[in-house]
Order: sequence, then structure tokens, then C-alpha cells
Amino acid sequence: MTRTTERASVLSAPKFWLTLLRSGGRRKQHERNARLGHQPKTEDELIAAIRTALENGGGYEGSANALVEITLCAYRYACRVLGVTMFQASWADINIMTKARGINGPWGMSTADKMLYPQYDLRARLNELMNGEWREWAQEEAKKKIAQHKEEGGPIASDVLARWQHLANGGRV
Repeated sequence: MTRTTERASVLSAPKFWLTLLRSGGRRKQHERNARLGHQPKTEDELIAAIRTALENGGGYEGSANALVEITLCAYRYACRVLGVTMFQASWADINIMTKARGINGPWGMSTADKMLYPQYDLRARLNELMNGEWREWAQEEAKKKIAQHKEEGGPIASDVLARWQHLANGGRV
């Protein structure tokens, strides 16, 4: 049998096609898992993943990567155990970022891939946020900062004070 006829006979076998169809789903799952990282299903798997990340987390970059891996493993395990919806997980994502970064006020996030499509006008969206939804917050925060500065005194850059006064008076950025 030549290589071509061997291949043809293998491809025509029903078992080959069943295996190919079955493995397609597994292949996609493996690709998804590789993209998302480890997703522990049991508490023991979670503890093992944490130990592995800690053992491999030496050095400056390694320790930061270990923090990410441990956090994601614990997060995904909790999502699985609690049976959270995608909406709940998205809400949790936003709140994790807000608390981890100590953000006190409205904020936004975008990805560069939106620049590739005309329906996403990032400049217009940012302008809308700064002069719409965020403007009232900025006005109130500027008033607080001016009052705090008057009370406590101390050095402040003149352009910063001017920005606060501009925003406190309802000015646009």
C-alpha cells in the first residue's frame, strides 16, 4: 500500500471521523483552557495550583505571575462552586479591579481592538464620559479638594488649583 492509499483508507474509516469529531470539542476546550489558565474543579486542585504557583513564583516577574495565577485559580474555583452567571462574574471583575487599585470614583476600560471597527468611536466615548457621566463627579471632587486645600493649606501647583476651580465651576475638560 502506498502512502496515499494508506491515507485514503484511514480517512474513509468511520472510526477516524468519529474520533475527529469527538476530539474537535476537546481540542476547542483545550485551546480555551490554555487561554484562560488553570481552572481547578476541586478544593484539592485549588490548593495544588496555589502551591505550584508559589513554588514557581521566584523573582520579580515570577512573583507577579504567581499572584495572577493564584488569584485567577481562586476566582474560577469560587465561580464554579457558587454557580455564578456571566453577569455576576463581570460585576465581580469590575469590583475586583476597583478595590485592588483603590479607585474612588467612576472609571472605564477599553481595548485597542475597538479602534479597528468604525462603530466604536473611542474619542467620542471618552468625551461623552468626561463631559457627561463623569463631569458631575469631577465637579464635586474638585469642590472637596479646594475646601480641603483651604483648610489644610500647603503647597499646590497653580495649574492643579486652576483645574480644580475650572471643574468646580462646571467647566469641561
